Amino acid sequence: MMANNTKSRHEEIYAAACSALEQVGGVAKIDNLQELERLVALRSLYKQVSTVTNCHIDTAKQNVAKALRRARFEDKLFDAWGGNRPGAGRPKNAS
Repeated sequence: MMANNTKSRHEEIYAAACSALEQVGGVAKIDNLQELERLVALRSLYKQVSTVTNCHIDTAKQNVAKALRRARFEDKLFDAWGGNRPGAGRPKNAS
């Protein structure tokens, strides 16, 4: 079974999440809210992304969460991901 969302569709949903985040004042504004206010603001973001892109609310949640993570850490953490790892994989001498 193939996923319904293509790469371009995923990028569209992620862009909508980033746009919605900027409209509410960015990650700093969300992080400075009290717990209940933050939940209300996040639910509003989820609904906005879901409505704009016509995606499932769970997809909107995942993309808003990704937008928040990337805004907080500015991709510093993600630079180290991927690539070769020493000692990974099957040993060359093994048969």
